Amino acid sequence: MDSDSDEFSDSEADDVDPFAFLGPETDNSDDPPGLKCELTTYDSRYNAKGERVRLAAGKKKEVGANRHRDHDSVLVLTRYYDLDKVLDYTILEIRSPHLKAALRKVIPLYPGVNLHANRVTIRDIPKCLFHYRQELGQYGGTLKDQEAVKHLLFALQYMYDTLRDEISSYYNLMESPNIEPGLPFLHLWMA
Repeated sequence: MDSDSDEFSDSEADDVDPFAFLGPETDNSDDPPGLKCELTTYDSRYNAKGERVRLAAGKKKEVGANRHRDHDSVLVLTRYYDLDKVLDYTILEIRSPHLKAALRKVIPLYPGVNLHANRVTIRDIPKCLFHYRQELGQYGGTLKDQEAVKHLLFALQYMYDTLRDEISSYYNLMESPNIEPGLPFLHLWMA
């Protein structure tokens, strides 16, 4: 199918190993990806033939024929559903060169996330953004490039929106001066 189509196969995404080290990112093109503060969302579902198909979710946009509609997006979220149409997992791809640079500078190493790959992805909950939220905020305060600051704030806002309930529970139960710290079992990863 052509690149303007609303549907395209997920096979190219399945063939890419998000943990493979591809070397430092070198995008010498005049139009690097990930420069617009927006989140593009896809749903990956099985069709009647049992093939996984990635469908654009949300508002449609007109884009050049030689690139995907999400080329300019800072973040690209794909939600993967199983055969029973239940959400199985999500993949958040970080496209912004500014955000990649910030993550590489602030986060020395994080399990399950290869920050030095060309294609930086986070599976399911953006835990690394939560765990390093304060350091990322401090790093953002040192930046002179306002576009880089906007990208960093956009990613942190995505994390806060995605983890709204978990963060509320965390602050109420872990940082309250009135009660002894504690968390529900499902949120222990936050401690």
